[in-house]
Amino acid sequence: MAQAEVEPAQRPAATAAPQAIELRHLRYFAAVADAGTFTRAAEQMFIAQPTLSQQIRRLEELVGAPLLQRRRDGVRLTTAGTVLLDASRDALSLIDHGISRVRQAAGLGRQRLRVVVPPRLPEALAVETVFALRSAADAADVDLTWMETPLDAEFSPISQAASVLRRGLMTS
Repeated sequence: MAQAEVEPAQRPAATAAPQAIELRHLRYFAAVADAGTFTRAAEQMFIAQPTLSQQIRRLEELVGAPLLQRRRDGVRLTTAGTVLLDASRDALSLIDHGISRVRQAAGLGRQRLRVVVPPRLPEALAVETVFALRSAADAADVDLTWMETPLDAEFSPISQAASVLRRGLMTS
């Protein structure tokens, strides 16, 4: 019995070679999710809004699922979009951390310590903390970056950094 060969053009999409998702796709997607609109995200990323829309459509094609619900008042993440946004943030954070380590190893940059300061921190405590950390950072040749943000349990930069560090330690 002769078997029919399937021509490449007739091959089902599931068996086709996967296309590569690029870091820019993930950065653009995170920017749209964070900004809530394509227009604001395009402004923040310094790219044209039609270009950003095309790249997000391409990302949706690559993953095979809609990631955003487009509405008059902006965008909302689909369930698939929520999953990809979480994975995108993890991947982008790891890449940024890796690039930072490479630059440090090459002697191209000082280590950086990000300090999260909760809003309405008593001024006396803030001044004392800043003075102590600056002195220690100068002695250790470390740059300090200050960020004022609420320290909620759900979306805390500290929680995100801790999870990245845990994963980094597990792979080391």
